[in-house]
Amino acid sequence: MKKLISISLLFLAFLCVNCAKVNFPEGIDGKFEVKDMNQVCSRTGTQDAGVQCLRVAAENSTRDKAFGLAKKYAVAAVLLRGVSGTHSATQNPLISRADQDNHGKWINKFFESGDYLKYLEQADIEPNEVFTIKGGYRVGINAKVAYESLNRHLMDEGIIEKPRF
Repeated sequence: MKKLISISLLFLAFLCVNCAKVNFPEGIDGKFEVKDMNQVCSRTGTQDAGVQCLRVAAENSTRDKAFGLAKKYAVAAVLLRGVSGTHSATQNPLISRADQDNHGKWINKFFESGDYLKYLEQADIEPNEVFTIKGGYRVGINAKVAYESLNRHLMDEGIIEKPRF
């Protein structure tokens, strides 16, 4: 009987922890492809201070929807995931993983309202990265995210206390 009660309590604790997790809209939780492109931007002379260059891929039913989702993913990569790479300025996310659950409502509002577009300096479809797939399109974009401006915004909003880079 004690075992049954213990197992039941563990199961309930597990459910409570999982119920408390924040669900972010349209996969911005980090399950997408992103690649650091800072070295390419600096080689071509298009690298700006305080800007993370990256390539992001997204899939959706239409090319335009996939393009829109890729733009959202570009900002989400810098904000919530970090961009790995030896030349990446934002290897760690601007909002730490621990703080993401605490500020889930703010994050959802930020993306749903379109505020994230203010920090997307450039987003161009890479012509060789558009594919027709089952159920729609896969689109790759080259994007520039103004991470220093975004970081200042996060500090102004009280989401973070100090710069993350």
